[in-house]
Amino acid sequence: MKTCGKQSVYMRKGILILGLVLYSIAVFVGTSLSNGESVFIPSPTGTGGIDYSKQILRVKGVAPPQPGAQTPGMSRVLQLRVTKADAYRKALELIKEVQVNSDTTVNNFILESDVIRTKVEGMIRGLKEEAEPIYLNDGTIEQWYTFPMQGNFNGLIFDQIVPPGTPPQAPPVQFSQGGQVFSGLIVDARGLGVKPAMAPKVIDEDGREVYGSAYVDRKWAIEQGMAGYSKDIAAAQSNPRVTATPILVKGLKTDGQAKTDIVISNTDAGKIRANAENMTFVEKCKVMIVL
Repeated sequence: MKTCGKQSVYMRKGILILGLVLYSIAVFVGTSLSNGESVFIPSPTGTGGIDYSKQILRVKGVAPPQPGAQTPGMSRVLQLRVTKADAYRKALELIKEVQVNSDTTVNNFILESDVIRTKVEGMIRGLKEEAEPIYLNDGTIEQWYTFPMQGNFNGLIFDQIVPPGTPPQAPPVQFSQGGQVFSGLIVDARGLGVKPAMAPKVIDEDGREVYGSAYVDRKWAIEQGMAGYSKDIAAAQSNPRVTATPILVKGLKTDGQAKTDIVISNTDAGKIRANAENMTFVEKCKVMIVL
């Protein structure tokens, strides 16, 4: 009876240790995908998502043991090929759902043009491994992959919004002189249900654009995206994108079908328009949105 009692105690300890290990792994994986400041939108399948703060797509490829492999080593080689194929399929589905602006997703462009579809598919095939593969007890292999949205992908999508060669336009409301000069714009949109997008707009209460794709320099839009996203005001204020003297404004509500655009007060819009030099941060996409 004493032996059975000891076995029971050991079993309970083993279960407790296993639970702690699994919890630690879950916390580690969750932290690696997103921290407290990042805006991470998970995929519906739970096998990845998009970090809009870093503009990186992440997906997990999964592969069970491969039948027909002559050795465990050969099975792993085949499995790693399968993980990338699995990740590619998931990444392609995920990138299609990315919101470009309030009316359009990446999939809209893909459906409209075989050229765009081919280019997007080619870019996604460039997925890069993130960290080492994870080997599960049943022989399954999991491998995380990443795809950067900055650069070529941003450029491809931005070309569909603003044709190449188009210079930045002047906003509909004339900027003046004499007001304060800001190094960037931070929009506090917490609690509004704003959805991240590649080309968001900031508009005033009268519907006039303060910030939008027509006013930015395409070089900056392609290199760093039109807006940065964060969950924390302090992190946004210290972000190199907008420092050292950004203006912080409060979003009043969302606008547009997909809730990607933000309405700010006419008063705050007026502060931005009070000095023509503020067009510098507009053109250079020095905008942070806090969700």
